[in-house]
Amino acid sequence: MENSKMKIIFIGTPEFGAIVLEELIKDGYPPILVISSPDKPVGRKHNITPPPVKVLAEKHGIEIIQPEQIQSSKSKIQNLEPDLIVVAAYGQIIPKKILKNLANKLFCFNFRKCHNVATHLFEYAVTNAL
Repeated sequence: MENSKMKIIFIGTPEFGAIVLEELIKDGYPPILVISSPDKPVGRKHNITPPPVKVLAEKHGIEIIQPEQIQSSKSKIQNLEPDLIVVAAYGQIIPKKILKNLANKLFCFNFRKCHNVATHLFEYAVTNAL
């Protein structure tokens, strides 16, 4: 499947998630949707601050949603019929009810900081799973 035709949803929030998202974009795998945690108060003044993943997605013109609970995005995710969901440091467990209707088509790849070869693993997964 060609990079530009692959429907990817990216799910992540902090700086590590932004690093993985940046690599996906740079390598020609831009997601059709980014899901991130809501903006939160930061610092003594409690300034409402967007998460790094949101900032990056906006910079690249990628649609972003920020649900309090990801389960509220179930129909949005399923309606997009993604080929791939990439999760990098999101902070919530993705409920089975979101993934079960996508099982015959979906490949989900979860990154954590311990994956220092994240891009290579992703390329391997895409090449061998789709």
